[in-house]
Amino acid sequence: MDVEALVTQLAVDLQGEGVTTGEAFGGSGLFVAGHPFACLNGDTMAFRLGRNTAAARDALALEGSGDFSPAGDGVVETGWVAVPVEQVSEWNRLAEAALRNVRG
Repeated sequence: MDVEALVTQLAVDLQGEGVTTGEAFGGSGLFVAGHPFACLNGDTMAFRLGRNTAAARDALALEGSGDFSPAGDGVVETGWVAVPVEQVSEWNRLAEAALRNVRG
């Protein structure tokens, strides 16, 4: 599975929302108004869902999901949840929730 193509598709799906692409945490990222709200880290997509939000709890309940440590060193980005490619069917929904979270 080409995960870069999946990120590109997310950007296309959200282009009407003012979403742009760029690099975030060393991987392909999705931005709105210059703020990252999703990024690829290996074969995992991380979403900025907020700290202790219903969206974050929902994402963490998905099999294989967990805290996002971009460097893989255990240092966690607060408010971000890493969701593996095996849960790709959830990525659009989570990207939309992350976009709402960043917009406030």
